[in-house]
Amino acid sequence: GVLVTWLNGDGQHCGKGSIGEKAIRRATASVTNPTNYWYAADAANKVRELLETCHGTCAQFDAELHDHAHCQVINPLALHFLQGDGGTC
Repeated sequence: GVLVTWLNGDGQHCGKGSIGEKAIRRATASVTNPTNYWYAADAANKVRELLETCHGTCAQFDAELHDHAHCQVINPLALHFLQGDGGTC
């Protein structure tokens, strides 16, 4: 989600430099050839605090366009509502 995208450097927003970020980067660096991000179980509270700072560039499940200035509405309920098809939000 948002955290992995942010850790990859592909946009999104999280609290940079937090103890949660450091716990993830430190644990991941200790794994041989990591293909994901990891943290030690005793660092869960630190990572939870980091996750509370994260927010997406776009609303959940919506896609950011290549211009990095607009988001495309993907949510079916929102689309029905915006199209006037009787959907409710």
